[in-house]
Amino acid sequence: MLVATLLVAGCATLDADQPARRVTGGGWYSGFYYPGTGIFVYDRYGRSRTWRDHERAFWLAQRKRGKS
Repeated sequence: MLVATLLVAGCATLDADQPARRVTGGGWYSGFYYPGTGIFVYDRYGRSRTWRDHERAFWLAQRKRGKS
């Protein structure tokens, strides 16, 4: 959890309200940060939760397109 919190904190300059951005395998989508691996997303305070169906679909589509 600490690593994930630090990872999200390092990306705090990104605008969480914007659509997902290409950020080393992950980015922001729907107000949550996805680090590019795993099944957890993080809010702007570093709190984690498992991703929801629409988030999983989005990130899997990004991977298929080669954007993550």
